[in-house]
Amino acid sequence: MLLAFTGAINASTTHYANGPASILAMTGYVKQNEWWKMNFVLGIIYILIFGIVGTLWMKVIGVC
Repeated sequence: MLLAFTGAINASTTHYANGPASILAMTGYVKQNEWWKMNFVLGIIYILIFGIVGTLWMKVIGVC
């Protein structure tokens, strides 16, 4: 699961991180400054989900 989570985070981080991202960015479908703004918001969401919710869930199931 950790590999899947980090793959999702890395795929949306930059405009050249994976195949579809480069197509979206280079064709002008998404402007580069919009890409960085949207992924900043996604980064905050990932930190909240994996950092806070994940930590609380680990406490609930007794792993941590």
